[in-house]
Amino acid sequence: MKIYVIDSIRVGNFKEETLDKIVGLWENCNNQYPELQDLVRYGIYSDYEKDYRGDYNLAVGSTDIETKDSINIDLNDYKIYKAKTNGEIYSLWEEIWDDEENGKIDRLYNVDFERYNLDGTVDIFIGIK
Repeated sequence: MKIYVIDSIRVGNFKEETLDKIVGLWENCNNQYPELQDLVRYGIYSDYEKDYRGDYNLAVGSTDIETKDSINIDLNDYKIYKAKTNGEIYSLWEEIWDDEENGKIDRLYNVDFERYNLDGTVDIFIGIK
């Protein structure tokens, strides 16, 4: 699967400014491409400093809006977590971190991503060994 990157930032999960930076990234992408809101969208996590406690790149992407930068993803080595709404995303990430801490998953820390589906659900794809 090829996802085209619209814009990206460098953040860390436990920094005070992270939420504002993420909101700003999505707003910028939606302003740049208003049609993005009517498409399946992706939040792409890559270039991890170490694990979920370190910094990483977060990109917003689409399979429908072609840009000069893209990421190719092989979907074979992913565990999928499902959220029924956007409001469940952070608690789902806490579950993922908990699963990792408890040895339920062994993460690759290569490329992970969220897929924002048109029905309002969100699938989080976690690369696993």
